[in-house]
Amino acid sequence: MNDRRSSRRVIYQTEVSLLGSASPPFKAYSQDLSLGGMYLNTQQQFSQGMILQLRFTVEDAEIRTMAEVVHCQPGAGLGLKFLSLTADQEAIIRTVTESDE
Repeated sequence: MNDRRSSRRVIYQTEVSLLGSASPPFKAYSQDLSLGGMYLNTQQQFSQGMILQLRFTVEDAEIRTMAEVVHCQPGAGLGLKFLSLTADQEAIIRTVTESDE
């Protein structure tokens, strides 16, 4: 299988608050995390290309950013691509994705 991701992905579970322009706010849980995005376990279904506001915690630091739905598995989850991480937010995510655990 060809993996098109450009950054390392690690298993990382945290609660994520999501808000889309056409949907009420809800919470889901991440399955994995990378500098490029995350996968969420959720029953909610969203259209590919939809933009969502995210809020989640990594290493006790709150991250708020925008993300695009790049993959949706109905009844299973969402693949999200981060759109607006700051340099500080990237550094926080790197502490998890680049650890040698």
